[in-house]
Amino acid sequence: MNKNRGDKLSQVVAALLAMTTASCVIAHGDHSDSGPNPLYHSESHFYVPEGLLSLHVETQDQISKWQQAVELCTPVQPAKPLESSCIATLSEYFMDAPVWDYGSLYYVESFSFGRADPFPLNPRPALLPYGPADYGHPDVPRWQDIFDGKIEPRKDTFFQVAADPKCQASMHGGIQEDLGDHCYAREMYKYAAYLDACATAMRRLKVLNRVTGRAEYKGLSTYEMTLQVVEEEIEDFVQQDMIKQRLEKGYLHASWVAHQCAPHGLALLPLTEEQNRNPGGGFAEVVEVGSDRATRWVVGHSQTVALKISSRSGDEWAVQSYPMTPLDEPEFLCDMYKKYPILYHRHLGSTTFAGYLSRVEQRRHRAQAYLLLKQTFGSRVAQLSYDAADLKQEIDFIQKGGELTLFLPDKESPRETGSESNQEPTDVKVNGKATE
Repeated sequence: MNKNRGDKLSQVVAALLAMTTASCVIAHGDHSDSGPNPLYHSESHFYVPEGLLSLHVETQDQISKWQQAVELCTPVQPAKPLESSCIATLSEYFMDAPVWDYGSLYYVESFSFGRADPFPLNPRPALLPYGPADYGHPDVPRWQDIFDGKIEPRKDTFFQVAADPKCQASMHGGIQEDLGDHCYAREMYKYAAYLDACATAMRRLKVLNRVTGRAEYKGLSTYEMTLQVVEEEIEDFVQQDMIKQRLEKGYLHASWVAHQCAPHGLALLPLTEEQNRNPGGGFAEVVEVGSDRATRWVVGHSQTVALKISSRSGDEWAVQSYPMTPLDEPEFLCDMYKKYPILYHRHLGSTTFAGYLSRVEQRRHRAQAYLLLKQTFGSRVAQLSYDAADLKQEIDFIQKGGELTLFLPDKESPRETGSESNQEPTDVKVNGKATE
């Protein structure tokens, strides 16, 4: 039975990859760059995100590995430890999977219906969901980059970099690629991703394993309740199967991540500057992943420091993963506009900047991002990211030379014309890659 389900899912994936985001399925994340935009079933209380089932095309070998994992690891039994053979098979599959595919998970919470995923340490997938624009290049972080057997020395490197005056100062400025080696930019990204993955996995498992407080689902875990609600609320059997498969995969991924994190624990910085160094010159202790001291705020502080140093030191994975906000340093916002124009306009068109730009201005930034994506990666990637028909008026505005309101500190040049902004400068990076 499990094998048939795996075969069915593989066929669905193949079909979906040829479609646009019109499909209503449970996905690894919302892929509309305007921000999380789940579809609401009027006859139900369950939110189903709009998007593709997966953002990358899997090889037949990867599909076969997942089918083997389904056979060994399902049906999922909440709170029951996975067998060693299951863990080994999951490693075969997940190690080659993109990190960004697992930024969001959808399920029913105990006291509310809808999207109830615990907010990850890194809010990037919630503020600007990962999508085809992020997968424009083959060089994306995969779990084998995070769980690479170098976690222990990486924790020491994290303490070293966090104490370095130059690296500390870099968090308050723009992007300085010349600090990449000095501040171990790629290592800092990997450690930030490790902290985010470990903390989020433990939180997901805690919520999914606990018994629900809803009387009508008495005795069921959140995981089991979600499966039952899906059967009750979603009439389309294809969608039902996709939702169940996604939840199953997300649960197994969280269990696998928790297993990878357990031997290493979390090396964390104290929250206050007064606690920055103990008499011996070291930092806070290394704590177990499930420790009461590993609160979201404490782990989040260390994750933010690592990701911020990495992004400001020019690591491209970190820049793509960084949740850019209106409160970031002016120098950083300027550098994002100059060096990562697609990502800059995508952020300005997201929910993060909704209170700082008008709805019309945000739609124009989405249109600009669409045009740059089309120019750089082609129509398919652009159309998977934005609906050109919906943005037709804004696209026409830009192509006719209309001005875009920029969120930059330089008051002398707060706008760019569409005719100018649609011409890619030769020294600009597109999603981290220098154009030719």
